[in-house]
Amino acid sequence: MLIDGGAPKFYAKNSLEVPGSTAFKYKLLKTTGIARLVLYHTDYYSKNLNFLPDNLKQLYLGMVLKTMYNKNIIDEGIMESAGAKTVLANGHLGNVPLRIFTAESNSLDAEWENSQEALKKWSTDSMQMVVKGSTHAIHHTSPDVINNEIKKLIKNQK
Repeated sequence: MLIDGGAPKFYAKNSLEVPGSTAFKYKLLKTTGIARLVLYHTDYYSKNLNFLPDNLKQLYLGMVLKTMYNKNIIDEGIMESAGAKTVLANGHLGNVPLRIFTAESNSLDAEWENSQEALKKWSTDSMQMVVKGSTHAIHHTSPDVINNEIKKLIKNQK
C-alpha cells in the first residue's frame, strides 16, 4: 500500500530537503505560539479529520505541532534522494501486490501524476486508484477506501 507516494525515480531526481530558512520559520511559528493558534482556531488541518473522534483529533493536532519540521522530518528530506537511489539499484518487486492510492488534489501536478503512474511498473500485480475528494493524507479523508483494499488483498491471499 502506497498512500500518495511517488516512484523512486521521482525522489532520486527531486530533493525533498527542507531549506534551513524554512525549518527556522516553522520553529519560530511553533515557539511563538502562532502555529498552535492557526491549528486550533482554523479548520486548515482539522477539516480533513472528519473520521476521527474528537479526542483523537486533539491528539493528531498535538502531534502535528510536536513533529512539525523536527529533526526526523528534516533528516527524512535529506535522505530521501539517497534512499530512492538504493531502491532503484535493487530493482522491481516482481509479483508482490502493490496498491497505489493517489490523492485527487495531487493529480493536477503532471510530474507527480506521472510518478504515480510509473509506480505501477514496479510490480506485475499493481493497481492505482485516484481517490475522489482526497488530499495528500488520504488515510484521513478516505480511510474506508484503504481499509477495503487491505481486506480484499487479505481475502485473496487465503
